[in-house]
Amino acid sequence: MVPLGPRRKAFAAAVVTIGLLSFFLPLIKVDVAVLNKTRWSAFDIAVKLRYGQLPPSAASRDLVGAIPIMIPALYFLQLVALFSLAVSRSPVILKNIAFLGICSGWLWRTDQIAFEELFYGTFSYQKFSLVRRVEFGQHTLLLLGVMGLLWFIAANADLDTRQIESSRRLSL
Repeated sequence: MVPLGPRRKAFAAAVVTIGLLSFFLPLIKVDVAVLNKTRWSAFDIAVKLRYGQLPPSAASRDLVGAIPIMIPALYFLQLVALFSLAVSRSPVILKNIAFLGICSGWLWRTDQIAFEELFYGTFSYQKFSLVRRVEFGQHTLLLLGVMGLLWFIAANADLDTRQIESSRRLSL
């Protein structure tokens, strides 16, 4: 495989930066306000967890099972991708990181239950379907989109060669 050129590296770094900045965007909505808030960012959730303020109804129980898996995993993979971009030009590493991120999307159902437990202390079923008190689809789509774009950038060496060809045409 062709090593990452400066253009693909810049694209990938920009995509990962946008993904990491989404940590601070309030993309998670709750249907019944929790701590007087209906829109949460991953940062807000992490701060409240750190100080023991979530979930309000389950302060005495073990929270390990109530922490979502997919979203923190995607942020971790983005940090690994950023590190990989800094130390390596290998598109294979970036492609594998992106593939792992895309595959982690199957954890969304587990995260739905975990978010319910995190915010409300329990999850509920109504007619055999989970009641949607927590919506994090925008957040998931953004993070999985970042992973898809990373895979696309890593897989397409043409993104670098087009730049070289256009600069050759301009010099002629």
